[in-house]
Amino acid sequence: DGGEDEFVLIACDGVWDVVGNQEGVDMVADVFGEGEEDVGLICEEVLDLCLMKGSKDNMTAALIKFPPQAVGTGGGVAARRASREAPESPASGSGSGGDGPTPGLYVPPQKRALSESNMVDEDAED
Repeated sequence: DGGEDEFVLIACDGVWDVVGNQEGVDMVADVFGEGEEDVGLICEEVLDLCLMKGSKDNMTAALIKFPPQAVGTGGGVAARRASREAPESPASGSGSGGDGPTPGLYVPPQKRALSESNMVDEDAED
């Protein structure tokens, strides 16, 4: 339904080798929710996250944003990059305790439902 769809993420197998359909949806929705409006930067962030997840294949991504997609507040991709580049303080070390995952690394939030009409058949022949 065009009135409900928020965006379309089109990507090649270098992305889908390391990210499932739902995780791809969550990645993009999270970055929109963090205040990013630039779809080019969102595509770059998806590719960066796939590199972090170990993708070794060529990667291309395109994103189409539809009017129903809300954009939150925050620093968007720039804030994510800054948090990844910030030196880790001794208090936030990678040991137990702490306040959760390292900032800037992708951790899927709540799951967004995919309808049958917008799922890709991952087993389909290329």
